[in-house]
Formats: sequence, C-alpha cells, structure tokens
Amino acid sequence: MKGLIALGGLVMIFTSCQKVIDVNLNEAAPQVVIESNYYASGDSVVAKLSYTSNYFSNEDSEKIANASVSITDPQGVVTVLNNAGNGRYDLFNYTPQFNGNYSLEVQFDGTTYSATSFLNDPTPLDSLPYQFIPQSLFGDSGYVVSMAITDPVDEANYWRAIRISSDTVNDHEDEIFLFDDEFVNGNVFQIPFFADRYDVGDTIFVELRSLDRVTYDYYTELISVLGGNSAAPTNPTNNWNNNALGYFAAWGRDTLIIVIEE
Repeated sequence: MKGLIALGGLVMIFTSCQKVIDVNLNEAAPQVVIESNYYASGDSVVAKLSYTSNYFSNEDSEKIANASVSITDPQGVVTVLNNAGNGRYDLFNYTPQFNGNYSLEVQFDGTTYSATSFLNDPTPLDSLPYQFIPQSLFGDSGYVVSMAITDPVDEANYWRAIRISSDTVNDHEDEIFLFDDEFVNGNVFQIPFFADRYDVGDTIFVELRSLDRVTYDYYTELISVLGGNSAAPTNPTNNWNNNALGYFAAWGRDTLIIVIEE
C-alpha cells in the first residue's frame, strides 16, 4: 500500500494585478503582450492581446483588435479563433486531445507570433480532508483544508491550485499556488492550505490545474519577480517567439467542493 506523504515547500503568492512587469521605468517602445489559455476541461480557448503601457501611466493598456489568431491541435488541424473585440479572441466547444502539443499562432502587423503548450491529462483530486487546528502562535483556530492526490507513476507533474470560499476573506482565485511531484512521484499525498482557517458551514471550492513544465516555470519566475526575490528583475521566460510577452498555457483541471462540518 502506498504511503501517505505530507508535502512541504509550497510556492505561492497573491497577484490580483494582471499588468505585465517591465523593469524599464522610462518611456519605451510598446511590446506585444499575448495572454492565452486553453481551458481544456471547459472546451474553450481565450487569447487577450495588448501592448505594454508606460509604468507611470494610469491608463489601461492599448488592446490589439485586428489580429488573426488560430490554434493547431496534435493532429495538425488548424482552427481560427473568433474576434470578440477589445483585444479578446475566443473559441468554444473545442474538444481536447490530452497528452499532445497545442500551438497558438497570432498574426499581426506583418509579424507571426507562435507558442506551444503540452496538454497533460488532468490529475484527479481524491478528496478534500480537513482538520480542526487550535489557536497557536502560528495562527488562529479553525479548520485547515488539504488536497489528497494520488500522483501518477513515472511521469513529471506540475500543478496550480485555486480555492474559493463562501467566506470572501478566503477567496484566493488570483493566487498563484504551485507545487510539483518531484519528491512524491507515484505516491498518495496530502498538501494543506496552511494559511487559511475555515469555520463550520463554510463552503470551499478547489480547482487543481495540471500544467506543463513551461507554464510552471513561467509562474515560478513570475513569483520570484513579484516577491522581490530577483536581483535583476525581468519579464518571466515564456513560450512566445519574436519577443512577445505573456504566455500560452493548455491545461485540464479537476474540481471538488466541500462544506465544513463538525
């Protein structure tokens, strides 16, 4: 029987601000920003195109509304995204083919930008166990919720967890909470949300996103920059060519909901 392992060393940060980081505070030529996700479990693709804005500007970044955007599946079939306006391009009812590469291509102003992301099978959430923790020097009293996961054997896995609570104080939809299976490969393990305490009657929704290594590394670098841990901050390394900023990520997910009971 596989052992139960408590995983430590979490990587997490809150990031409600969506502006791309540009360390040059002087006026500079705008760069293209492409933020795109293939929400495979929801059969939808969304790409948001814009330019970087001046660091001291209070205005919203300029949107790119006249691009051509398409996605290519693992079989080489190309599908064009709909131009929804205001720099948003989308595609719905797009059935995923897991364990394969997807490529996104953006054509704009005579330049073609492309990025590739590997779509992994979503890792299931086994359960959301919770335990009452008395008040201590480390935090208030309350229930701590964990994720119980059975890690697939002989493959590298990378995850981002998102949780939303009926208690808006504990709503972490914009949080970057990352972990991988480097030390738990093939095992059953639990990973707790240590920072939060919940009360009886609270409803907690948890979404576990299965990322590829490129997306995981992008978020890891983003955390380092936002947390001030980089000696010379730069924009995170991404999978776009031609110096575009942002990312393209294809990912599946599993979700669970629990209500805290005594």
